[in-house]
Amino acid sequence: MDDAGLTAIHHRSHVAFFRALGERGSADARWVSWPDVGAAIVPASSERSLPNSVLYEDPAALLEHHEAIAAVYAEAGVRAFTVWVEPEDEAALAPELEARGHVRDTAPVVQAAVLADLDLERLAAGELDPDPAPRFTTLGTLNDRAWGLTPPALGAAFSGLDGAPGTQVWITRLGGRPASGLMLLREGDDAYVSMVATAPEAAGRRLGRRLLARALLAARADGCTTSTLEASAAGEPIYAAMGYRTLRRLPMYERRERTAA
Repeated sequence: MDDAGLTAIHHRSHVAFFRALGERGSADARWVSWPDVGAAIVPASSERSLPNSVLYEDPAALLEHHEAIAAVYAEAGVRAFTVWVEPEDEAALAPELEARGHVRDTAPVVQAAVLADLDLERLAAGELDPDPAPRFTTLGTLNDRAWGLTPPALGAAFSGLDGAPGTQVWITRLGGRPASGLMLLREGDDAYVSMVATAPEAAGRRLGRRLLARALLAARADGCTTSTLEASAAGEPIYAAMGYRTLRRLPMYERRERTAA
């Protein structure tokens, strides 16, 4: 499969992930849509622009509905949200978004793999202590710890995903405590990877790499043929070493309510 095909698959899975967070992630979350634009409204993480995210199919529609989008976030008490900008649109959209109060935050790397091309059996080798009853709140708390956030910054936003169709949470333990975890979302035949995190005291043991390989083995056995994700700067070389291809960067433009001085 060529990079263009994998990029299209990633886009569909990326939208499906945020739609799942809006529709099922937590009790007060919503997925609100306008023609060619959708937004995950997640008040449980009101200070975080992830997962409060806007995705679009048409950049003109994004600008047309921007005022309404911002109003929905404000009414929900969400103080920060981000627009994921397609790289080919950035030159035109950046000044428009900046004029509306957005700042370029970061640009995660989109990576993808054809599962048949990965040596998952080798990558999965080694001891793990899988959590027999993994929960999304546990995964959220792992992410809070890994990113130095005050719980439940992300934990609360994912509390409603346990048992949701197409979603799986994988967690391994160290000394009986959660040490590393991730989420898989199945969209079509794609295993979309998100929320990968390792507790600080478990870093350097390759737990996350082995856990992901085992999750992908299960996904492949269930009929998935590809895997897509967005990687941080630290994660990109790890996924590349596993066999993921780097496709492009996906800029995030955050708008944050400023506290009056």
